[in-house]
Amino acid sequence: MWISIGFSIIYLFCIIYMISYRLNIKKAVERSAEAHYPSAQTKLENIIVPDRWEPMIPLDKRSKSYRIVHWGTPAVILLMSVLFILVFGMDFLHGSFINFGYIFFTFLVMIRHQGNINLLDDGVILNGRFSSWNKVKGYKVEKIVKWHELYGLDDRLNNSYKVSLLLKRGIFQPNYVVLTEERDMRSVVQLLEDKGIEGTVAYSLPQVEVQR
Repeated sequence: MWISIGFSIIYLFCIIYMISYRLNIKKAVERSAEAHYPSAQTKLENIIVPDRWEPMIPLDKRSKSYRIVHWGTPAVILLMSVLFILVFGMDFLHGSFINFGYIFFTFLVMIRHQGNINLLDDGVILNGRFSSWNKVKGYKVEKIVKWHELYGLDDRLNNSYKVSLLLKRGIFQPNYVVLTEERDMRSVVQLLEDKGIEGTVAYSLPQVEVQR
């Protein structure tokens, strides 16, 4: 009985998460044009997103990753619903709870949008999720040099800058991006400071005035 209840809770959580994630991506795409950073002059190849370590692509309804989320979400919900019915209808759950949980987690990973960062007037879009400034507790900048956890994972990461945002509400996707150019990192830091977001920089920033 408890296994069935636990499985049902996981199923409902996954469904709610996917619907919420799809709505968040849609909102992010609609608002991305308002961003102060990146601007039209920003070279997106200087913004590296986690996991695949690929340059950021614009939040656009025509992008491949958006279409995966938009069309993949209802498809995955349908597959999960069919699996849910089969599990209970044919009593497959006994002894396989962990396996089915792993399958559901795999479904969630399949419809993830490629990472991004967009700084707006009233908040930030990070990896497809909008957070108002009052939900951002701070930021942290680390230069990726030898012995850093990201150093060596990809040549583009070496001597770049890991910019993390500390959010009051956790998210499943990474809460950071990597900026390959110092001028981009400075622009992001200044925009955050202008919004009253305080943080730390793990190396000196000459000629950058930080307002406190």
